[in-house]
Amino acid sequence: MLSKDQRLQQLIQPGEEILHRTGLHWMVYRWPAILFIYGCCLGLLFLTSFINLAIVVLPFALMFMGMIGGALIAFRRMATEYVVTNKRLILIEGFISSVDHSIPFEQIRKVELKQDALGRYLDFGRLDVLLDDGQRKIVRPIADAAKVRTWIEQLTGDAFLAKMAGEERVDSAWDRALQARTEDHAVVDAESEATS
Repeated sequence: MLSKDQRLQQLIQPGEEILHRTGLHWMVYRWPAILFIYGCCLGLLFLTSFINLAIVVLPFALMFMGMIGGALIAFRRMATEYVVTNKRLILIEGFISSVDHSIPFEQIRKVELKQDALGRYLDFGRLDVLLDDGQRKIVRPIADAAKVRTWIEQLTGDAFLAKMAGEERVDSAWDRALQARTEDHAVVDAESEATS
């Protein structure tokens, strides 16, 4: 069984560099924590009100489910990583039966970030990655969600420009596209001044 770093090193190709690494946000613990706290409160209420001791099993069952759920989520959080490289998005998920998804930026059509108010405040959310073939990959609840979306949008724009130019994507394609746009605007401005 390989660690996340070892699996990632096997997936990285020559010339590929890691731009950003993130994982599941710590908010994945909220439901087990709520179960555990609710069980503690019910246990205190039942024990202090001298209710039949047989009914005290319910709070302890809730606390036990919260602890088991928290442990399972901790394993899932340790085994999950989302990596943005200069060529693709890599999703590493799973502990025993690991699943590694690799999505080249040329295949990504659109990236949507869905956050509620708490997600915007704590910087986590759900990323919906829409692919060219119509498939949708959902990544949630991802930490640093806005930063990951920005990286993907910038790099998919870079890959789209390279695909449109009919050349292989290189690191400076984005800079060349921006330079070409400014030169086009300069030519249009010069032509409009000449006709005026």
